[in-house]
Amino acid sequence: MSQPINPTLYDLLVRKFGEVKIANEGAHAYFSKMPDPLNPGRTILHAAQWGEYYCVRCPFCNDHIPRMWINHVYASEVQHSRREYTHLVVCYNEQCMRVPGRCEQLEQLIFGHGKNLKPRPCALAPSLEPFIPQPIRPPGTVIPLSELPDDHPARIYIRERNFDAQQLTDIFNIGLCINVDEPKYAATRGRLYIPITYRHELVGWQARTINSYSQPKYLNASGMRKSTLLYNYDQAQSQPYVIVVEGVPSVWRLGKAAVALFGKTMSLAQQDLIARTWPNKPVILMLDHDAKDEMARATELLGKKSMQVVPVVLPDSRDPADYSEEDISHLLFEHIGVAPQPTENNNVDVFSE
Repeated sequence: MSQPINPTLYDLLVRKFGEVKIANEGAHAYFSKMPDPLNPGRTILHAAQWGEYYCVRCPFCNDHIPRMWINHVYASEVQHSRREYTHLVVCYNEQCMRVPGRCEQLEQLIFGHGKNLKPRPCALAPSLEPFIPQPIRPPGTVIPLSELPDDHPARIYIRERNFDAQQLTDIFNIGLCINVDEPKYAATRGRLYIPITYRHELVGWQARTINSYSQPKYLNASGMRKSTLLYNYDQAQSQPYVIVVEGVPSVWRLGKAAVALFGKTMSLAQQDLIARTWPNKPVILMLDHDAKDEMARATELLGKKSMQVVPVVLPDSRDPADYSEEDISHLLFEHIGVAPQPTENNNVDVFSE
């Protein structure tokens, strides 16, 4: 685990709660100013992205799993009134923080008692502008997957996972990185190259190992903020519905209507992007079997944005990528009456300048 964005707050939570998990790890909060609807002539901070959260067991409902989420800007200079506490601390089990007086109770629990206590363990300075993905370049020379010899380890890896190399090349522009342009990307050599686009511009990429002994499995482009992006966004945005999954291979299995979160947790930026892109269209949530809490949270949050959400619970511990196309089609048809869109090449130019 990398260093928490707010190490002082994180350490306080560890001392008080013991186990602390991190969601949206490494993602900073980004704010914009907007008119205060309750105070004409004044402005308030609106979060375009909340970023990193620290997850603990709620002390008020005695939840047995970490479903109280505390934002990394909690008790920082960004937080200037208790009116904002409910946005920074949420109990996804019983909505405990909505009970009057709970904000003060939690403050005393974490920071102790004191007549004039002001919980400011660190002073953060997040940007006042939302993050906008910027075009980048691939890590180096990339060969399309379909142009590799049939006995190449990358082709064997893909075949063993029941994917077709030609389809992955034509539809998702998957390739193999054979040379790098910068020393910092040396570890991407020999890995699958997975481009990530937004509005048909390359704004990120991942490099996936084809060897079980190489760690980590995925390397990300320098500066890429996964929590602001959706994999396969450009192809999925024109579809009559969207299927939201965790990882890239699950998108490969489900086809052009699917997008990936790059993890279990749906960030505020991803929620907003989904709500803007697929209004009045079904949003099908198909997270992995061990992400039931995250699925419930995402269903609730998207529902608040008036989205038509259809959660699909997988019947076993396999990821969507581990199912056959026939089985995953049958599962979708059972829940929503449709099957994945065909994965023919739709000529999306993800490298347009």
